[in-house]
Amino acid sequence: MQISFCNSDDKSYQKLLNNLLKPIFLDFQFWYDLNLWDSNYESYSIIKEAEIISNVCVFKTNLLFNGRQCQSLSIGAVATKYEYRKKNYLRFIMEHIISKYPDTPMYLSANETVTKFYPRFGFSRVFEKLPMAQYEIHNETKPKKLVLMTQ
Repeated sequence: MQISFCNSDDKSYQKLLNNLLKPIFLDFQFWYDLNLWDSNYESYSIIKEAEIISNVCVFKTNLLFNGRQCQSLSIGAVATKYEYRKKNYLRFIMEHIISKYPDTPMYLSANETVTKFYPRFGFSRVFEKLPMAQYEIHNETKPKKLVLMTQ
């Protein structure tokens, strides 16, 4: 099994990746069109018959941990085409990333359906609680629709 790697504005790779991610998450074309893919964003994928069938992306970012800033990786775009699931493709890619970045803190956000997948790679579940306030606004102001202006 071979892992393909991309960390640049490669339009053909982005199209393949979007073909995988669009039915699972959302259409990422807007992100590519804004040229937001730079060398800090890395995609690791398995390609079969000219299509990406499994993928994990990492974003290199700085994290403040115990009062110190350190480089870390945010894991995202974790996906496998339905018909290729349960064949250990994601395990293979995750193990590759972890071995490439030993001792680098990693984190991710996951929905309830996949939280059992990540502990095998050393991830532990952390619950985040956000403060909330309940209030009502009573005024006559009506919201204005914002219009995106392009040049």
